[in-house]
Amino acid sequence: MNGIDSYMDNYLDKRMASIMDEWQLATRFETGDLEHRLRILEDDIRSMDDFEKMADVKLTDLENRIARLKEAKQ
Repeated sequence: MNGIDSYMDNYLDKRMASIMDEWQLATRFETGDLEHRLRILEDDIRSMDDFEKMADVKLTDLENRIARLKEAKQ
C-alpha cells in the first residue's frame, strides 16, 4: 500500500495546480476574506436595487410625459 500512497502523493503534488484549476477548487487563501467580499456584494446589490427603483420612477415619468405630448399633439 505504501507504493500506491507514495505514487498518489507524487502525482497529486505534481498536478495539484492543474487539478485545482480544472475542478475550479479554491484555496483557504482565496476564501479567507469571503465574508468581507460577500458584504461588499450585498452592499452593491442594495445600491443596484435603489438605482433600479429610481430609474423605474424616472422611466415611468418619461413615459407619462410622452403620452401627454402625444395627446397634446393630436
